[in-house]
Amino acid sequence: MPLLRNIMLLEIMKRLLIAAIKDKDQPRRDIMRLVIADIEADHKRKDDDSWAESVIRKHIKTNNESLAFYNEGDHFYGTLTTQNLMLGSLLPTTLSLDEIEALFLNSNGNEIEQIQAVEKEGQAMGIAMKFLKSQDAKVASEDVKASIVKWRS
Repeated sequence: MPLLRNIMLLEIMKRLLIAAIKDKDQPRRDIMRLVIADIEADHKRKDDDSWAESVIRKHIKTNNESLAFYNEGDHFYGTLTTQNLMLGSLLPTTLSLDEIEALFLNSNGNEIEQIQAVEKEGQAMGIAMKFLKSQDAKVASEDVKASIVKWRS
């Protein structure tokens, strides 16, 4: 959806909800209603795409946790998988572990040494995220954490 990035994510989701209702697509309709309601529940942050993205990630995580209780052939397994694919398509693409590492290795700074030198993992994460933000890099925090663990071992 790169052409729609200037439209608020919440507005895109509302349009997808309308389409799901028209298509009588119950799984898509249900997850859209749920996620939209969660985003709108915090009125102060509902116009913030990063807030909407975090709510979407939360729902994907919850669905993944639920998937552990079902077999691949189960109807509910298919529904959750479909919902995750649809929700994931709304999120911006993030850098892979290799791309994150390449960014650090190709920088002129000494961020990796700083990460290795600090005592706590939270401090290392702060250094890494500050650097990645300065590079306008879209990353998943779990990928950054995996890189940090690798560098600190």
